Amino acid sequence: MNELLKNRQSEFIENLAEFSYWNEKFDYIIELGQELPPMPENLKLPENLINTCKSKTYFVRQNNKIFGWSNSVVVMGLIAVVKNIFDDIDEISQDDKIFFHTESGLIDNLTMLRSAGLREMIRRATI
Repeated sequence: MNELLKNRQSEFIENLAEFSYWNEKFDYIIELGQELPPMPENLKLPENLINTCKSKTYFVRQNNKIFGWSNSVVVMGLIAVVKNIFDDIDEISQDDKIFFHTESGLIDNLTMLRSAGLREMIRRATI
């Protein structure tokens, strides 16, 4: 398994575990989204839209970099989480386990549409 990927996922789980309540955890995720660098306008293309999200959300992996934008502060936070975990990782193999969203409980505490959006971001980040 890619050790950097494993370590980044574990670090996210540990950081989220510092908070007792999900409203605090989401505040943390929203803060991460506020630190996200702007997505270049030329990447806001129809093919980079995530259609499973209720909010307008763009997401793309290009040259091992994650770029994203959403009009939802929670989704911006989710983009930041995915960026923090997958940015600059050269190879992600089928043997690499993606576990941050399940082991942290995050996926179970999102709405159905946000959950689908996060899964799509993970899919795009790992191809």
